[in-house]
Amino acid sequence: MQSGDGPIVLVLTPTRELAVQIQAECTKFASKCQITTAACYGGVARDDQIAQLEEGVEILIATPGRLIDFLDTNVTNMRRVTYLVLDEADRMLVTSNPALTACCLLAKFTVVCLILGHGLRRAA
Repeated sequence: MQSGDGPIVLVLTPTRELAVQIQAECTKFASKCQITTAACYGGVARDDQIAQLEEGVEILIATPGRLIDFLDTNVTNMRRVTYLVLDEADRMLVTSNPALTACCLLAKFTVVCLILGHGLRRAA
């Protein structure tokens, strides 16, 4: 992997708290396999996140808004994304998140995994 290579696995999640949890779990196995991970989310300084992405990561856990921010500024790219995971997909899809739609359209993934968190409710 070279500097500037985009991730192979993209995990999109609606909140930074969930992104932090997911990265903690990924790190448990990824470090043993020499796989690099990064979490990108809003509400914190961008510098450390940018530095990690510029070094290159195989697994990126991100919130849609921060990911779009980094894509717009060419910090990372979606060229290598093969696996797309939407955690709490029901929550993100119900809100019709435009950033989520943009992320999905930019990736040329071959495997998609939807993780439903709260469940879709029927309208009354």
